[in-house]
Amino acid sequence: MVAALLKYGATVAAGNLKGEAPLSIAVSRGETSIVTLLLAHKEIDVEVENAKGETPLYTAVTRGEVSMTVLLLSKGASPTHSPPHAETMLNLAVSRGNPSLTRLLLNHVVDVDVPNKAGETPLFKAVSNGDTSTAALLVGKGASVNIMSPSGETALYKAIYRGDTSITSLLLCNGANPEIPSPSGETPLYRAVHKGDISMVSLLLCHGASPDTPAPSGETPLYRAVCRNESSLVLLLLAKGANPDTVGGNAETALQYAASKGNKTMIQILSSHTRQKPS
Repeated sequence: MVAALLKYGATVAAGNLKGEAPLSIAVSRGETSIVTLLLAHKEIDVEVENAKGETPLYTAVTRGEVSMTVLLLSKGASPTHSPPHAETMLNLAVSRGNPSLTRLLLNHVVDVDVPNKAGETPLFKAVSNGDTSTAALLVGKGASVNIMSPSGETALYKAIYRGDTSITSLLLCNGANPEIPSPSGETPLYRAVHKGDISMVSLLLCHGASPDTPAPSGETPLYRAVCRNESSLVLLLLAKGANPDTVGGNAETALQYAASKGNKTMIQILSSHTRQKPS
């Protein structure tokens, strides 16, 4: 029917009672075959807006229509033409966890760090969602790994807080700074030790995290590991240069804390690494 109407001179710009163009209507209904016919018409306007101010491409991305998005992009539809005050198309694709749509848009979008309405970059959102595939796509296209959220949280800290080893590794291998503290002032390493996550601790130390940077309370990662009675973490931190003689938040060293608790295993480990000379 649509093909016949176009053949006999029907205009592709004629709108319905709401003023919406045929292309907008076809996309909103998921009618790929009709969209294909309309796009073949030389007078088609791929940037026409519906009553909400959405272009056909914006509607297709909102609906998660990958094939429709491919068609519209191939006809020159702009991936940056969003309604005023609305999310960008890239942020929509990322927030919906759609790597296929994200990949398509990244091949056309220049700035991959444009934040969403909450002030979060696409990468931060992908990390928050635990979406490794999308995070890898964004990093591969140059997304900044150290931009903070409005609250002052980095993507790396978010990944560690979530216990996401694969995303943590991805970020560190692409230049994430392991020394940028959280809004509360604790480093990613301190948070990983606090969680008792030896895989995260090992990753961070291997990528240059300082084993002695204290939390705002004054506790060092080593002191916290001793408090948790995590001998594996203590040994790992000491092997990476943690100073067992640093005074912690309670005005005592890790060894003094272990002694106060009568923890013979920790006393033995720490005593063999102390740098203080016996008096």
